[in-house]
Parts: sequence; C-alpha cells; structure tokens
Amino acid sequence: MFKFKQKPQDFIVEEKIPYSIGSKGKVFYVFFEKKNKNTMDILHHLMRRLHLQRNHLGIAWLKDKYGITRQRISIYKNTLSRRWWPSKFLKALSEVAQVLKYWWGDELLKVGKNTGNLFFLRLRDVDWAVKNGIEKELALIAKNWFPNFFGTQRFWRWGENWKIGKKLIEGSYHKNLPSFEKQFKVQALSSRLFNQYLLARIRNFGKDWDNPLEGDLMNESWIVLGPVYWRDLPLPIEGSQAWKFEEQILKDFFGKWLEILEKFKDFGVFGIRRPILVIPKDLKWKWQNKDLLLMFELPRGSYATSLVEYLKKKVENNFSQ
Repeated sequence: MFKFKQKPQDFIVEEKIPYSIGSKGKVFYVFFEKKNKNTMDILHHLMRRLHLQRNHLGIAWLKDKYGITRQRISIYKNTLSRRWWPSKFLKALSEVAQVLKYWWGDELLKVGKNTGNLFFLRLRDVDWAVKNGIEKELALIAKNWFPNFFGTQRFWRWGENWKIGKKLIEGSYHKNLPSFEKQFKVQALSSRLFNQYLLARIRNFGKDWDNPLEGDLMNESWIVLGPVYWRDLPLPIEGSQAWKFEEQILKDFFGKWLEILEKFKDFGVFGIRRPILVIPKDLKWKWQNKDLLLMFELPRGSYATSLVEYLKKKVENNFSQ
C-alpha cells in the first residue's frame, strides 16, 4: 500500500513546550536535533562523557529512535558550573546530535512538561489504487479520532523492555539495573498493558468500543480513560463493569489483580489514566508524485505511528470489502 520510515527524513517530530526563551536564569536549555538515536542514547552519552547522574539532566519526553527528532534538554547552572562550562556541555552534545539553539530559563524540564508534538511524515510509493481511500480515511480521522495505542517504538525494537518490566514486577529478574532503567522497563510494561486493554475493548465491543462502560473514568471531554498501571492508579468503582473489565486484563496477563497493582508501588511513579482515543490537530496532507506528505499535531504521549497503522488498517479493510 505504501512504505513508511524508509529514510530518517520520512519521520520528523518536533516537541512543543510552554517555556519561553531568555538570556538569564538558573537552568541551561539546549534545543537539538538527533537522527536514528533514541533520547536515552543521548542522555547516556552525556552522563558518560561529563560524569553526570541521570537526575542532573531534564527532558520533556522520550523520542523515537528511527527518524529525525527535535527536542530540548536542560541542566541546572550550578551543576554545569561545578563540572563543565556550557561550551563543554554543548561540545559533548554535538558529538551525538546537532545543536540548534540554547538559552537560559528557570525550570528544569521534566517528563510530561511538553504540551504536544508536531509531526512531518512521508509515506512513499503509495499504491494509486487506494489513493481515494486514503484521502477519505484521512478526512474522517481529521474530524474524529483514532485509537490511542502506544506505538511499537515504546517497547524497543524487539519488544524486550516490557518483558523485562514484567519480570521485575513478578520478582523474577535478578540482573542489577539502575533505578531509572527499572522504571523505564516497568513503564514499557504499563504501556503494553494499556494496549492490551484497548485491544480487548475493540474486540469485545466492536463499533461501540469507545462508549463508556458502567464505572468508567472519563476526562472533561467525556473520553474514556484507560489504565496505565502504576502506583496510586485511580480505579473504577469497585464491582462495576469497568472494574471487572480491568480486573480481567491483569488476571489474563499475571493471573492476579490487586496483588499485582501493589507491586507497581515499588517503582515510585504515580499511575495515570490515558484517553482511549486521540484527535489530531490541524491534520493536513499533500501529494508529491506518489509520496504522501502528512503534517499534524498530537498531544504528548500519543504516537504518529499509531495514526499511520490505523490509517493503513482502515484502508485495507475497506479495499478488501
């Protein structure tokens, strides 16, 4: 139907954050571009090169490895001056990424502080037989939504992160890992469980999968919020339809329910509820010969690859009928 991520420039993402640019402050910010490296690769390089700890460096979100991504990194001025002047920090960063700009501000970046991401995608060699079908589905997605699955890149290339996270929760992983690596693995597990939950809704309830069950939690837009399991996760009303549905997801995965939720507390991050669908903002497209160029914005934590996968599946289903 089409080819995706054939070259780094086929997938470009730029994060959006609410912080202003200034010439003074206690935090040093750098806006950089990386290619075919994940954010942890960049952090590990700076930690090794400059003898830093993970908590010295602030980021707003982890970004994809395969493609071109533009994001910010931050470090406190006093940490920088004690160890390395800005020029040394910029030199170390430029060894693995392209520095675009830098400035001073007042708040260290934290995961979740970005407001969203702007995406520029290229789908190559589109089969002309499905051109009209693609445009029809894009028009529907632009007006409506698509399922808010975590993208496959959330689980590492071979999907090993969530498997290690599962072993950590079960207490069967005995290799020594830094605490931030353990959190990263268990976060991947939480994402995998959310995808299982969302897939189960679609399979069990068909076209009504996004309608609320009795006891479902919802946001201010009346969109159902699914579970990303972690410490102190808000739960549906005990005994409700939504409670029983979420209970079954964990029982199918672990054979247990509330006992497993208690295990997530050992990793020290609060649980969240995630919208089960997402609406892209300002979705636009144009053709360049047989390539389709897409531009749109998604809220933080939502995946452009999930939009592409949903588009492909919808067009395939319609074309086969």
